[in-house]
Amino acid sequence: MRILKKLVEASRKAFSGGDWVDSGLPGNIASSRRTFAIMGTSVNWSEMAGGLECNAALHASVSWLSKSVNQANPVVKARRRDGAEEAVLNHPLVQLLERPNPYYDGKTLLSGVVFSLIADGNAYLGVERNSAGQVVELCWLPHSRVSMQKEAQSREPFDYWEFRPPTGSAVRVAKADIVQIRMGLDPDDPRYGLAPLKALARQQYALEQGATYTANILRNFGVVGAIITPSDPNVTLDPQEIADKWNAKTQGDRAGSALVMDVPIQVHYPKATPQDLALETILDRMEADICAVVGVPAQVLGLHSGRLAKTYANMKEAREIAWEETVLPLLNLIAGCLNHTLLPEVSPRWERERLTFDVSQIRPLLPDVDSLHNRARADWMANLIDRATWKRLVGLSPVADDAGVYYEDTVEERTNATASE
Repeated sequence: MRILKKLVEASRKAFSGGDWVDSGLPGNIASSRRTFAIMGTSVNWSEMAGGLECNAALHASVSWLSKSVNQANPVVKARRRDGAEEAVLNHPLVQLLERPNPYYDGKTLLSGVVFSLIADGNAYLGVERNSAGQVVELCWLPHSRVSMQKEAQSREPFDYWEFRPPTGSAVRVAKADIVQIRMGLDPDDPRYGLAPLKALARQQYALEQGATYTANILRNFGVVGAIITPSDPNVTLDPQEIADKWNAKTQGDRAGSALVMDVPIQVHYPKATPQDLALETILDRMEADICAVVGVPAQVLGLHSGRLAKTYANMKEAREIAWEETVLPLLNLIAGCLNHTLLPEVSPRWERERLTFDVSQIRPLLPDVDSLHNRARADWMANLIDRATWKRLVGLSPVADDAGVYYEDTVEERTNATASE
């Protein structure tokens, strides 16, 4: 028990702040907050890689997640005395999420939240209040410009937020006026979430370099590069003149025309062709790693690495997996945070309410219609369900006479009708 108590106290101390708290983070707060060390390399891959929006695989992943998350509409459900839940019409939290501010709608706000969670593990919503202190507006805040700050000698996890606008000095913001949505917990600073993108710095850089290399090959019309040397040691060459002639005949509108040299030369091609580098398989692995960490199958995104598994049946299953394993948990994460922070602020009955997202009409999550009808028909013909239940299962509205009528009853009715004829 003493060991457990020490562990609990250590965890509480971590949440209260420690040596890793920096009250004066310069520049990009998100990147300077923590340096992710990678075993076996001293290269800062995160710094070398471009932004998330510059990488095709990452951009495709975030774009797909944003579009998918926005297919589910927010709804607040209230728990009745009998334990059942019913949707609350015109709930103030739903209205706030659907129209967070005069500048953009709720779907745009949610897209910003998804972007920040993937890129930084933390999404921030600024809260605007009226003179009575009521929440009237929400806005997405770039994660790279928000940080927690502590007062001297404070034992709180943090005392206020600091927001750094693009221009001007930092702004001090009250704790209640910024909502933080975390993806997991950063073990080095549990006040923050853990960014999936931090684990993909090398893959991101490799994909960008592979795309740049391929683009340069195409720009040079397939000529990867050449080394030109004199074949006679007694011949003196003008390197720039030779290079200009070579480039003039192998690039641009005159590519493919004859090249005539007045001196004997030798041309060597470096063994660095796309085939030698195995770019196809190397970049496939990078794409696959990105898809695995973000949680969206490659074939769903249309990436090259998903071509081998892309069939009609696999595509359907891949969409279902993406929704069940990634989109639904992401929606639950967002809803859970807003239930904890915003719902008590906007509703006096928050203890019996919860925010959720309606996924009842999401196509990948709907049951297969043919399978549903076949199963209902089999249960009906096996006399396991009555006609009223069968109609409900297939989406029909039963009438009063359907209750208690089983398949064997209808067979007997048809037999008696045939005999009477």
